[in-house]
Amino acid sequence: PMLYHSVRVLRDNGIGDITIVSSYTGVTQLSQHMGAGFSYMVQPRAGGIVDALLFAERPGTKDQVAVILGDNIFLPSPVLISKAPAPAKCFLYEAKDLSGFGVATLAGGRVARVTEKPAHPQSKYAVVGLYLFSADVFELASKVQPSARGELEITDLLNAYAVSGQLRHEIYTGFWGDAGTPAGLEECRCAFSW
Repeated sequence: PMLYHSVRVLRDNGIGDITIVSSYTGVTQLSQHMGAGFSYMVQPRAGGIVDALLFAERPGTKDQVAVILGDNIFLPSPVLISKAPAPAKCFLYEAKDLSGFGVATLAGGRVARVTEKPAHPQSKYAVVGLYLFSADVFELASKVQPSARGELEITDLLNAYAVSGQLRHEIYTGFWGDAGTPAGLEECRCAFSW
């Protein structure tokens, strides 16, 4: 499964405490493929990335939280662990087609705003499916309101950090692909041998 690639990114960074969040059917299938060594949580509805993050909460944790989407492919693995972690960090990628992604608006060397699928992008940088947060992310995530499509959007969570100047970013220069569509999967397949 594509999820192996996301797990590789985490394991390459020394992260071993991994929770996989998916639908009931997804968790059943993934647990058969991935086996022991992971925690599995069922997200009963398509509630968005922030909703999935809330299902992975571990009360009392003081650790940084890394969130990676199962259909995002990175070659090589980005370096995630920082000795001076920011409250929040996103990864940006210079994309040719920004129509299907959140796009970062940069100002003063920081992400000032993330706009989901903008008609007129303010930069050439897509926000990719890899995020780092301090342990207090769950408190802020619990305050995110459902969007018009009824989901808790990662864009809204990132913007909550951006407004207060706490959202850092890194421009990823390796290969990144979103394999969540047939065209994206083909692009990733062509990038390396499965």
